[in-house]
Amino acid sequence: MFRYKEAEKKTLLKKIKERRELNEIIRNRTNYRFTDFSDFIIKKAAGTIYNYDQYFFKYSIYHLNEFVKPTHHNNTLLMEAPPRTGKTETVINLLLYLLATQNNKRFIVVAGDKSKLIEISIKIKSFATSEFCKKYFGDLLNKSQKNTESLKEFANGNSIIFKTTGSNAPTGKGYHYIFLIDYFTQTHYNSRSKREYALANANGFLTRDEKSPRTKVIIDNQRLGLNDFTDYIITNSKNTNIGFDYIKFPYQFTDEWSSEEKRTYFINNEKYIYNESSYLINVFDDYDKNLIQSRVGKRIFLIQYQGIVKNDYGEVLTEEYFKSYSKEELENEHFTNLIITIDTATKTKEANDFSSIGLYGKTEYKGIYLIDMETYKVSPYEFEERLHTFIAKWKDGLKTNLGRVKIKKILIENASSGLVLLENLKNKSSESSRRFYNILKDYNLTIEGINAQRLESQGKGKYGRLYPHISKLAEEKIKIPLEEVGYMRYAETLNFKSECLEFTTDDKHLHDDRLDTMLIALHIFSKTGFNMSYNVY
Repeated sequence: MFRYKEAEKKTLLKKIKERRELNEIIRNRTNYRFTDFSDFIIKKAAGTIYNYDQYFFKYSIYHLNEFVKPTHHNNTLLMEAPPRTGKTETVINLLLYLLATQNNKRFIVVAGDKSKLIEISIKIKSFATSEFCKKYFGDLLNKSQKNTESLKEFANGNSIIFKTTGSNAPTGKGYHYIFLIDYFTQTHYNSRSKREYALANANGFLTRDEKSPRTKVIIDNQRLGLNDFTDYIITNSKNTNIGFDYIKFPYQFTDEWSSEEKRTYFINNEKYIYNESSYLINVFDDYDKNLIQSRVGKRIFLIQYQGIVKNDYGEVLTEEYFKSYSKEELENEHFTNLIITIDTATKTKEANDFSSIGLYGKTEYKGIYLIDMETYKVSPYEFEERLHTFIAKWKDGLKTNLGRVKIKKILIENASSGLVLLENLKNKSSESSRRFYNILKDYNLTIEGINAQRLESQGKGKYGRLYPHISKLAEEKIKIPLEEVGYMRYAETLNFKSECLEFTTDDKHLHDDRLDTMLIALHIFSKTGFNMSYNVY
């Protein structure tokens, strides 16, 4: 449980007060006002026809009533909108609506930062102690119920706990509603480690299959770009066949009035200047929800206000770096080297970690061929079994019209999980390891651990390992198989290519496990960047 210092509360309340004073000036320039939950309920009780901004809220309430029914087919409701369009305010009002109209239910609210939880807690208390609430729903907060910063109990039997994205939210049975409010922030998006942790926690919420009670998850999210929370939810739905409800909030912006602004950026220490369009849009003020004008850049405008999401981080490896080959081309090629490379990841609870095995061939003049690849999300023991099967499949090498090409090396990077696998094989610690050892010995194969040496001038991330080979790859291409080649599943080919296209210079990409196997192959083929550590035998 988290604790707020009194100073944090005072700072937040002071900030809200200052913003409200500023909004008094803004209010004189517009009559647009975001209607709050109380107005909605009063108008509904009086049978008043909803005006311009109430139609969407009315629809949200109607859909929420259907969604929370145990018979509704989906357990997840994703409500998405650009920032400052009244989205979070509406979702908080939906939370208040359920707290007031449901009985004996357990709620969890998870937010991206503590200040958002303080804001939500203040709004809940303000609503529950209002004369309006007492008139229509009774005294929800009285002295007999707990009312702390991390837990609130209500007279109608409801209870709600508050957690941040980075904390260990309860995953046990018995919760009826989980609200993820601004759960995935720009901070999570920019930091790969924080993003993986947030997605791993979210996976526990999204894959619940409880029937009594049937947990419903309501998500308040804004689109941030490629590989954000929306992408994860969509991908998770496809992989698990678990559906979700999807509501996109309406938003307003002026005619696409834009101006040119000069921007400067650097690639490989070279300076570039370009003109970037900016857009003037109408948004809600963060606190009093008055309509104000704001200027955003083209990238933000396209992603968050137009829904056009693409790889916008610099496109290290573009379509031009790839060339498909046919079975005939593969069989007539003259290979000078054939290796198996392995990237291991045994943290099966991490959303983005996979173990990958790749078979790569090097030709004298035509660059690198990806011949076969398999990727798994399994335990260390299961991966060892899959690895044995893959190597047994290729123990005789690759048959071509010019003869049979033997595998020269099997390489595993000396990461923590890779070292464990190497030690198991070296010590022949299991029956499976002993069988594998015999395969290596019978076919004169060696499996080696390697230490990655990055080009420090280009950063310590994966880009530092890829950078020395960029120009050569642009010239020779990365050869990937067509569907009919037969050694590799076409879906794996597409996943490999997609992972390469999404690769970024700052490691903000979601996956690079398949790409890691190619990085090992590139360094081995160029005889640079790796220090051989030891052989298994």
